[in-house]
This record gives sequence, C-alpha cells and structure tokens, in this order.
Amino acid sequence: MTETDRAKSPLCPCCSTSDPLQAVVVPPPVSESAFSENKPGPETRTGVVLSPFQLGAVGCLLISTGVIAFGLGVLCGQRNAVPDANRVPQRTTISGRVHDFPEGSVLICLPVNSRPEQKLALAHNSTEELLSDQLPGKQLAAIDGRVSGINSDGRFQIDLIVPGEYFFLCLADGPSSGPDTRTLAQLGRYFLRGNELLKRFQWRWVRKRIDADADFAVVEL
Repeated sequence: MTETDRAKSPLCPCCSTSDPLQAVVVPPPVSESAFSENKPGPETRTGVVLSPFQLGAVGCLLISTGVIAFGLGVLCGQRNAVPDANRVPQRTTISGRVHDFPEGSVLICLPVNSRPEQKLALAHNSTEELLSDQLPGKQLAAIDGRVSGINSDGRFQIDLIVPGEYFFLCLADGPSSGPDTRTLAQLGRYFLRGNELLKRFQWRWVRKRIDADADFAVVEL
C-alpha cells in the first residue's frame, strides 16, 4: 500500500471509506459518585452531649461539694475560736478617791452585768463589822466584785478587776434616809433588804466604766 492509499484509509476499519465525516470519540459520562469521595463533607463539631439524668447528677455533685466546703469552713472557724473563748480575760487595778468619806469607810465594787447566785444579806451595823467579815468578799469575788476599805485620805485600791461597767457602793457609819426608787432597784440585783441596809449607813451609789485598754485606772467617786 502506497502513502496515498494510507492517507485515504478510514480511521476505523469498521467505517466505510465513503463516509466524509471523521469519527469523534466521546468519553463516557462520569457519574457523580466518582467525585463523591473528594467532595468536602459538612463541618463536624466534637463534644459531649449529656442526658438530663447526667446533668442532674453533675448539679447534685456541685451542690454537695459546696455544702461540704461550707461545713469545713464553719468547723475550722469554731476550732479557731476555742482558744479565744478559753482565754483568761484581761484584768486591771483601779485606784481612786472617795470624796467626803472618812477613814474606815467601805467601798463595794459590783459588776453591772453579773448577778450572784444568791443575793447577799448584809446585816452589819458598822463598817468595822463589814470589813472584818470575809464572807461578803468571797461571795462578791465569785462575780468579779470586790470589797475594800478607804484610808484617811479617802483613797482606795482594788486589784484584779475585769474591765467593764461597775456600780460602786460607798458606806460610812451613821444612819441616813433610804435610797430612791431607781437606786433601790439596782441595789436589789445584789442584796436582800437593800432599803434597810442603806438606812443604817451613810452611802453613795455611783456607776463607772473601767477601760479595757488600761492596766491601771483612776476613779473619782
């Protein structure tokens, strides 16, 4: 076969040489499934989804933890407060002068916020009897009260007093009129028959505050 014959031969042996159109090879259609593996999928988010039961359990756990922490805090606070409760209160010494009262007079110191278990019955008829009797002093010491004598200058000194509010009762020999209603009511917190007691003595009833920050206090009555 010559080169001319090869040029005239059809592209495909099955095609006639008389067909003026050349055969066109059309590729088969590509299905969408062929590209499905290369298509980006929808965005996915990672996380944990809890059921209502699980949410309730987590809430109970958080509440329980808070309650336990609160209880431990209260317990620690109480333990820290124990030493303060058992601490011995600060005490001070008071020194002062009772004006216009003679030597041998008696000064009775009574804490405003304390009461004796049994009221004192002072049946003494003189300051000398009162000072020589140790029982009133012991009874008053149980409530942080004190009994003291007054010297020739009208001066006194009382040791180991807990700071706070106090009534001071000054007694000297000699009868007097009874107390007013208010004084009698205050005196009745500590003594039986307070009206009769004051009628047997010259008396003075004063309320004073002893400073908690002082180791030594001066009182004028």
